[in-house]
Amino acid sequence: MTGSIFERFGWHVDADGIIRHDDRPCSWERGDELAGRHLDRRRSYAVIEGAICELASWSYACSGCYEGMYGHTERGCGCSECGFTGRRRNREFVPV
Repeated sequence: MTGSIFERFGWHVDADGIIRHDDRPCSWERGDELAGRHLDRRRSYAVIEGAICELASWSYACSGCYEGMYGHTERGCGCSECGFTGRRRNREFVPV
């Protein structure tokens, strides 16, 4: 499995209300320079507003079918929102 790195140069909202990012490939050397260290080539990174961000992923109980507190680690009963698994998966770039 190999990672990747890109740089975000901006974004806009299209006519349908969808956010579109202007992402372009970035060199590992530039990423290393911005991070001040050698980045792990197996992970995915983004340069957003001049900062290095790493892709993080996690799962949580589906808010559509779990009757407890939002974000609790329990499993919901299943619905169309989560594909009847009771769990949701999320991914986001977070600053390193």
